[in-house]
Amino acid sequence: FPYTTLFRSRQSATPTPASLDEVYGEAWPAKVARLKRSSPLGREPGWGLTALISKANDDVRQEAFVMQLIRVLHDAMPAPLWLRPYHILSTGPRSGLIEMVTDTKSVDQLKRRRGYTSLRAHFETHYGPPTASTFLEAQANFAASLAAYSVVCYVLAIKDRHNGNLLLDRQGHLIHIDFGFVMGGAPGGPASFACPERGVPFKLTREMVMVLGGKHAPLYRETFSELCVAAMRAARAHGQALLSLCEMTAYRSALPCFAAGGASPVQQMRERLMLDVPDEQLAARVQGLIDRSYDSSGTAAYD
Repeated sequence: FPYTTLFRSRQSATPTPASLDEVYGEAWPAKVARLKRSSPLGREPGWGLTALISKANDDVRQEAFVMQLIRVLHDAMPAPLWLRPYHILSTGPRSGLIEMVTDTKSVDQLKRRRGYTSLRAHFETHYGPPTASTFLEAQANFAASLAAYSVVCYVLAIKDRHNGNLLLDRQGHLIHIDFGFVMGGAPGGPASFACPERGVPFKLTREMVMVLGGKHAPLYRETFSELCVAAMRAARAHGQALLSLCEMTAYRSALPCFAAGGASPVQQMRERLMLDVPDEQLAARVQGLIDRSYDSSGTAAYD
């Protein structure tokens, strides 16, 4: 991949400033080490620490299914594209355990912090000026994860992308969570056709693009576009695996994304994978998705 060397050189930068603790609190590895030292079983070889969210009165089976698809895409995408799959265990029809994505804050939480003005300002405040190695590393991480999740959200038709469902981690990666509306479903139930984000391929706000330097910056115009094309190419290469998982899961399924029955959600996903599009036309098709998504009025209305 042409940008692997560029991103690798940025990832060797110096550690991020301590000011990140003001936002994210104690770093997860430091917390694990501290609790291990204080644990009477800390010297046991099997000792470990996992953060979990216990869900009650909530069916997490669809979440677990979507995470299966995301893991396929995670394994398919080349570096520096980046996804963060996490574990989901359904313990019953109305209960489950979800791995907590540590060292993160939701974009909504960041926006509620005193003094917050924009994502770009957040990066410059906590990673240094735009020429600093720490800033360039975080910016590269944001670009790689934004591109990967943009394609994932398009292929799987993931909606309900409000700022509470978008996380930012200490390294600058963007992470999507909560997959209650996928495969064409959207908030509003039968009236979901009126959901303003329904016709938007994926969430790509002006504020996100400003982290990359703005609409005319090479990191957005060239690098981000090429990363999205690489992500779509990887998704197409594993399209049959994705479609097979959907077809098996859809059979007599009670999951909300397949509740209507029929092959429509699977067929629509087949079309989004662009399996019939010649490779030489793929870049133009993906660029069309980016252009439709950037600063969309539908996304702004939903936010």
